[in-house]
Amino acid sequence: PATDTVELFEQRIAALKQWLGDKPIWVTEFGVVIGQDGQQLGNFTAKTETDAAAWFIRYYAAGLAQGVKRFFSDRQSFVNVSGTSSGYLRYLPYYVNLMMESLLGGFSSATKLASGQYSFVVDGRNVYVLSSGVPSSLTGQVTAYDKYGNASVVDASSLAPSNSDSLI
Repeated sequence: PATDTVELFEQRIAALKQWLGDKPIWVTEFGVVIGQDGQQLGNFTAKTETDAAAWFIRYYAAGLAQGVKRFFSDRQSFVNVSGTSSGYLRYLPYYVNLMMESLLGGFSSATKLASGQYSFVVDGRNVYVLSSGVPSSLTGQVTAYDKYGNASVVDASSLAPSNSDSLI
């Protein structure tokens, strides 16, 4: 559930890996409920759209680094299909999903460096997903993407990622 911690999610994936052996891990019905922060919607506690986007970045990175092969995210985390003239409204997590696929798609390896710090090798280069601190191996000028897909070239020492504003 969305209220669990990333660490508990990683522990669950590790347990599945032990149980399943070499079989691929697919995570289904994955997502959050978008609404007013803290609002109870059935058995779920809602997250704001921006908090949900940061949640997806953290959990996708953690799952991929643990060996998850596929995610099947809940539609409710991506679109609202009622109440709009076009038939649906896309939420920020929809675009986060596209950005993660664009930046990490086809990665050859993934490593958890520390809590909230993951490194992926994509086409021979390191791509970091950060939600807590900056690893010492990340230095110099880097291109940082925020959860909105905005890219900026900054010095790595100026990065200050947090759980609510994950960076890629």
